[in-house]
Amino acid sequence: MSRQMGVPLVSRRRAIGMGALACGAVCIGVGLGSVAHETACSCSYGDLAQATRLGAVPSLAAATDSPASTGASRQAQRDWGALHEVNQSVAAWVSVQGTDIDLPVVATHSEDDQAWYLTHDLWGRSATSGTPFLDRRCDGASARHVCAYAHHMTNTSGMFSQLQEAYLQERFDRLGPLTWETPEVLVQAEPLCALRVDASWQEIQRFDWGGAGQDTGDRDDVASFRAWLEGIAAQADALSSQADQMIAQATRCITLVTCSSDFAMQRWRTLALWTC
Repeated sequence: MSRQMGVPLVSRRRAIGMGALACGAVCIGVGLGSVAHETACSCSYGDLAQATRLGAVPSLAAATDSPASTGASRQAQRDWGALHEVNQSVAAWVSVQGTDIDLPVVATHSEDDQAWYLTHDLWGRSATSGTPFLDRRCDGASARHVCAYAHHMTNTSGMFSQLQEAYLQERFDRLGPLTWETPEVLVQAEPLCALRVDASWQEIQRFDWGGAGQDTGDRDDVASFRAWLEGIAAQADALSSQADQMIAQATRCITLVTCSSDFAMQRWRTLALWTC
């Protein structure tokens, strides 16, 4: 049984290298005692989710029939004051319909931050499950492209484990909308595509579009972003049947990353992308 989180996608020379897609440090085995600890930590996150939820998330079906317009920002539904009492670094809360993913995501600003959250939970306790975290190169949790990483916990549904095989079309088709909450807004996005890539794959590592909520009418910037999405989708292993329409209207992308192998020290990563 193993706990999976990948080495960076660009450099294997350091645990988390400069310019790397920081899926994590080296993979480490997990024994039965650790599985029990993962269960305890999972319960803590579940309790936190309930304790900080202010109200029901608006229905996607009631909002719109357009896959792109489901991403329109809405009032946040979480008690961010309570979350920040637990950890000031919480930058977003992510949940995915059709999975057990309902987790806080912390901001990171250095290699030390990322290394810490690989092996510690939100409360600062040692935990092999770690804590989902943002790529430190993201321009905040409201950037046009945000990328979040979490472990694949073998034989559990913890962290991002249920995304392990999202690159298989039949598994991808089971994924529902993603909700991405920040202190300012709540955004809902639709699954665009998923890929299984080598740890050296660089195309996903674009973070230079700035904040999606800070548009200045620069059509070239939006066009460049959509062209990038088209390139990713063209290489996808699993793809939405509405991908062309989604890309044509997309203004932001949320990528979730985890390991795609059940075995430690493998280079394969699963990337799942949602757009709105």
